[in-house]
Amino acid sequence: MSAEELITLDLDLDLELAVEAGTEAESEETVNPVIPEIHEIIWPAIFFIVLWILMRHVLLGPLLRVREARAAKLAEDADAADTARAELVRVEQEYREALAKARQSADEMVATAREEAEAYRREQVHAVEAEITRQRLALDEEIHSARDTALASLRPQVTTLAVGAAARVLDRPLDEATYAAIVEQTLADRS
Repeated sequence: MSAEELITLDLDLDLELAVEAGTEAESEETVNPVIPEIHEIIWPAIFFIVLWILMRHVLLGPLLRVREARAAKLAEDADAADTARAELVRVEQEYREALAKARQSADEMVATAREEAEAYRREQVHAVEAEITRQRLALDEEIHSARDTALASLRPQVTTLAVGAAARVLDRPLDEATYAAIVEQTLADRS
C-alpha cells in the first residue's frame, strides 16, 4: 500500500467514525447546560452546610470576640478622650482663674506701688517745702540781721548827715548830740 492509499483509507475511516458518532448523538437526549443536574446541587449544598457549621462554631466566635473587644476598646478610648477633654476644660478654667488672680494681684501691686510712690512724693515735697521754708526763714533772719547790722553801722553816719543837712537848710549850726535822739527815733519808727 502506498502512501496515497493509506491517506484515503484513513480519511474513509474518519468519515465513517464521524457518521457513526453523528447518529449516536441524535439518538441521545440533548442536555441543557444551564439547568444543573442533581449531583451538581447536592455537593455544593453539603460543602456550604459544612462551611457554615465551621464558620458558625469555630471561626465566627473568635471573630465576634475580636469585634466586641475592638468595640470595647473604642468605647474605652472615647471615654478616655471625653475625660481628657473634661480635664482640659478644667485645667484651662483653672489657668484662666489663676491668670485672672495674677492680673488682679499685679493690678493691686501696681496700685499699691502708685500709692506708695505718691505718698513718698508728697512726703518728699513736704520735706522740700519745709526745708525751703526753713531756709527762707533763715535767709529772712539773716537779711534782717544784716539790715539791722547795716543800719546800726550807718546810724551814726546818717545822724551826722541828717544834722548836717538840717544845719545847712536852717543855715545855722546845730548840736549833733541834741538832735541825735530825734533822728534815732525817726529811724526806729521807719524800721
